[in-house]
Amino acid sequence: MISGSGGADRDFAGADGGAPPDLAAAAGLAIALRNLLEASATLIADNGPPGPIEQQLTGHLRGGLSDLAYVAENFPGWERANLQRGVDAYLAAHSPEAEWFSISSADRDYEDLASVISRPGRPLQIAAVTHGTAATGPDEAMEIVQSGLVPSAAPDGSPVFIGVRSSERYGPECRIEILARVSNDHAPCQSVRPAGEGFTGPLAPMT
Repeated sequence: MISGSGGADRDFAGADGGAPPDLAAAAGLAIALRNLLEASATLIADNGPPGPIEQQLTGHLRGGLSDLAYVAENFPGWERANLQRGVDAYLAAHSPEAEWFSISSADRDYEDLASVISRPGRPLQIAAVTHGTAATGPDEAMEIVQSGLVPSAAPDGSPVFIGVRSSERYGPECRIEILARVSNDHAPCQSVRPAGEGFTGPLAPMT
C-alpha cells in the first residue's frame, strides 16, 4: 500500500491495472538484451570490413594487426621539443612527404598504442592531429605534435609508423612509439633512430 498526496491509500499495480511488475525479471531481461547487443556489435566488428585505422596501418606495413611489433620509450616532459626535432629530422631524411594523423579513441591518452589498436570492438576512426607547443627557451616555444602517427621507413627501407604524444598520466612526460611488421621468424625488427635523439630499441612482437 502507498499513501497518496491526499492521504488516501491506494494499491500499487502495473500499468494495465493488473499485478505489480516483476522488477527482478525486468532487470534480467534488460541485462540479457544489453549483452546481446554488445555481442552482436563485437561479432560485426570482428567479421566486418577493416576500419579506417586498420586499413591505414596494414596497408602501409603490409601485414595484419597480429603481425605487428611495437616498441615505446618515455622521456621527461622537458625533452618534448628535442623529441619533436629528432622526429622531424628523421622524417625529413626518410619520408619527407608523409602526413600525420591521429586515432579517434577516448583511450589514446591513457593506454599505449598497441593496446588501443588491438582492442576488439568498433573499428577505429581517423582523427585530426592534436598540436601543442613546447618551450625552447625562456621566452620561446615551438609547435609540436601533441598526439599523432605518421608513416615512415626504417633505415633498411622497411615500413614503420612513428607515433608521438605527451601525457600527464604519471607526471609530465612524452613518448615515442614505433609500429613495424615482424619478420616471419619473429626476429627483432630494425630499430628506428630519429636524428639527434638517443632513442633506439628492438621491436618485440605484439601479444
